[in-house]
Amino acid sequence: VVVVQPPSGNGPNNLVFVAGISSQVYNPPPAHHVLLPYHPQGHPRTGLTKRCVAKCDWVFTIEQQHIVAVKGVVPSACMKVILEQLTLLGHSP
Repeated sequence: VVVVQPPSGNGPNNLVFVAGISSQVYNPPPAHHVLLPYHPQGHPRTGLTKRCVAKCDWVFTIEQQHIVAVKGVVPSACMKVILEQLTLLGHSP
C-alpha cells in the first residue's frame, strides 16, 4: 500500500489512509491508476521490482499498528499525482 496520510497522533490505534498497489497494470492505465517507479533489481526509492500502479479507486484506512515494515518511498512527483487523483475521485485524505 501507499500511505497517503500518516496518523495525526502517536497512539497505537491511529488510523492511516492508504491506497492499494497492484502489479496488474492496464495498457494504458486509467488516470486514477498512477504508475510508480520500478527497476528489475529494485528501484532505489520505491523498492519496486516490477511495473505497478497506485490504485486511487482502491483506498481504505488501517490501524497504524498493522503497518509492519516500510519497503520504500513514493517520490513526491508521484505522490502529487496520487493526491490529485484521490481528490478528483472524492477520496481526499
